[in-house]
Amino acid sequence: MLSQELGSVEALSGRCICFPNIYQHQVSGFKLKDLSKPGDRKILAFFLIDPSTRIPSAKVVPPQQQDWWAEKLFELPRFGSMPLTINDCLFEHIEWPMSLGKAREERLKLMTERSTNNKTATSMYFEQRFNLCEH
Repeated sequence: MLSQELGSVEALSGRCICFPNIYQHQVSGFKLKDLSKPGDRKILAFFLIDPSTRIPSAKVVPPQQQDWWAEKLFELPRFGSMPLTINDCLFEHIEWPMSLGKAREERLKLMTERSTNNKTATSMYFEQRFNLCEH
């Protein structure tokens, strides 16, 4: 069996639900109690860490957003003195750090990959549909 039913939790207003990332979970749909009033549901995901595990800080990890990286790169004498058209040409061939547009594309691919949408899978493989997308 690939899944073990552990139960369910009702997400009440003003409460926080925490669980380890190793658990499969499914966020069920919701309906407004009063359809004549506007409303929505927001999910805020916290990724908790083990405080005994050392994690590199921003002090030792370079910027991973292309615009921040480019700003610092062009402050260097060798790159800062180049014409903007040359700098633009260079950036067309740089794969990392990825641009915001590319990051969004990759995120969409990851979410698609993590969502089960294989209608041919039987209960032999999965007991129920689940989604491992980030919220």
